Amino acid sequence: MSTCTYDNPSTMSRMFWQEKKLICSHSAMLFLTGEIEKAPEGTLFFGANIGDWKTGRLVGDINAIGEDT
Repeated sequence: MSTCTYDNPSTMSRMFWQEKKLICSHSAMLFLTGEIEKAPEGTLFFGANIGDWKTGRLVGDINAIGEDT
């Protein structure tokens, strides 16, 4: 099963992909402003936990990303 997390500069969102399907995304502002620390437990997708926002960063298999990025 291929998965990838992408800090997408075009959408300004952290996107979570699995087998070319977008599973979840969170606004970059959560990470850039530190609001991520205030989010209630269980409200963020577990893949959000890859650290600070880094524009264009890919974590995982790039082939997991679908066409609607």
